[in-house]
Amino acid sequence: MVTRVLRMVAFAALALAAGCSGGGSGPDDNGCCPPDPTVNSCMHLGGYSPGGCQAVCDFFCSTNWRLETDAHGCSRWRYDTRAPLPGENLACFPAPDGGADAGPD
Repeated sequence: MVTRVLRMVAFAALALAAGCSGGGSGPDDNGCCPPDPTVNSCMHLGGYSPGGCQAVCDFFCSTNWRLETDAHGCSRWRYDTRAPLPGENLACFPAPDGGADAGPD
């Protein structure tokens, strides 16, 4: 179980790494990046980022998406994460083997 949780945490860290794609507009005069209008697999989350606006990709196991205002007054997407359910892989997709851990016979 500990190995599975550690793999999930490492997977989530990769999913949150910025820079899946460039593009998008830059920050406004207040340092706010505009959030994309809808949730997608690669998107600009928005929020305060005076150095530039980056896209983030692959939000596996994410839930409860909402637009919030950060401490700088910028609109940004926030979400929660959950652990995979029985029958799901570490990305919270249905596992091809039904989630069973195949061990040696």
